[in-house]
Amino acid sequence: EEQIVGGFVSKIERMALVRALAVFDKVYDINFALSVMDFESKIDIRSFFLFRLKDLKSRWQEIATLFQENLVYLLSSDSCIELVRNLIEITDNENESVFVSAFENNIFLRDQNGRELSQPISLNDSEFASSVVLELIALSPKSIYLTFEKGELGELESGLRYIFDKKVVSNA
Repeated sequence: EEQIVGGFVSKIERMALVRALAVFDKVYDINFALSVMDFESKIDIRSFFLFRLKDLKSRWQEIATLFQENLVYLLSSDSCIELVRNLIEITDNENESVFVSAFENNIFLRDQNGRELSQPISLNDSEFASSVVLELIALSPKSIYLTFEKGELGELESGLRYIFDKKVVSNA
């Protein structure tokens, strides 16, 4: 996140790219970190990352450098959003379905059994749509069902369709 900067149309486009990259590689990163962890002592995560996971840090630095070097091309040709969409599409789905609903000035993300998958997101937050998008990228669902009326949150629905494309189903 610190290394991929500048030139994005919006903050959400940048954050969506960073989150999609992180989620795409999450299984590898977790397995690598677990392979070098010693759970018998207390650890300072930042120090652990900087010193014991330097190979992982180096790998992420290479990815960030590659993106930074090609950022002008990615942003000038709409390739950035296509890359985000492709990363989302090929990432293993952690959740079959996520239902997005609005109630009492909050957005709720729930699974098919009604279990909340994240903290409620306040509609009073000026960046609530960005928060919903980033949470959904992290949840990596196969399908996203919108259970609110389009007129209520048309901007949110448009943003979700822009990022998640065919995964979004309205009026579920």
